[in-house]
Amino acid sequence: MNPDPDRPDPQSPDNESGPESPRQSARRIWLAGLGALSRAQAEGGKLFDTLVQEGQTLQRRTNERVSQASARVSEAAADLSGRATGGLGRLESLIEERLAKRLARLGLPDREEFEALRRRVETLENEVDELLDTLERYEGDSAPAARRRAAGSRRADPDAPVSPEA
Repeated sequence: MNPDPDRPDPQSPDNESGPESPRQSARRIWLAGLGALSRAQAEGGKLFDTLVQEGQTLQRRTNERVSQASARVSEAAADLSGRATGGLGRLESLIEERLAKRLARLGLPDREEFEALRRRVETLENEVDELLDTLERYEGDSAPAARRRAAGSRRADPDAPVSPEA
C-alpha cells in the first residue's frame, strides 16, 4: 500500500504518471462505462418523468387547439347555415311574388280573391234557398220543391276542392 495518499502509487493501475498499459486503459474504459450506466440509471427515471410531463403539457395544448378549431368551424357552419336559410327565405318570397304577378296578368284570382268568391257563392246559394222556400210557400205546388232538390244536388260542398271543370 501507498503510505502517502497525495502521491500516486507506482504499482497502482490508476497511476497516470507514465504511459498507460493496455490493462490500465481497459480498466479506465470499464470504469467510465460503469459511471455512465450509474448516471443513466439515476437520471433515467428523472428523464422519463420529465418526458411524461412534457407529453401531458403537449397533449393539453393540442386538445385546447382542437377545441378552439372545432368551435370556430361550428360557428362558421352556423353562420353559413343562417345565410343559406335567409337566402332561401328571400328566394321563396321572390318566387311567390313573381308567381302572384303572373297569375294577376292572366286574370286569375289570388288566394284572398278566391276565398272572397267562395264566400260570395255560399251567400248566393243561401239566398237562392230562401227564395225557393218563399216561392214554394206562395205557389203551393210541388214544382219548386223539385227545383230545389235539383239545385241542392248541384251545390258544391264549400270545403271541397274546386276542380277546373266545375
